[in-house]
Amino acid sequence: MAKLGLDDRLNQIEDKISEKSFRENKGLGNEVGYYIFDYDPREELYVRNHWKQTLILLQKHLVTKETRAEK
Repeated sequence: MAKLGLDDRLNQIEDKISEKSFRENKGLGNEVGYYIFDYDPREELYVRNHWKQTLILLQKHLVTKETRAEK
């Protein structure tokens, strides 16, 4: 099995945190969910920038969904 690169792994995060089960901590047997994303510390600034962009996109997506729900 091929190891995913950093970009591929970062791109999977948006899909994962968009899942309802992730946001509601479902399927964990009443345990608190902890998620760890490990990466080479030399990639810190790259990861921070990617997270910033991902959060902006998710916020826009949520606002769009809320606006549609109100109509």
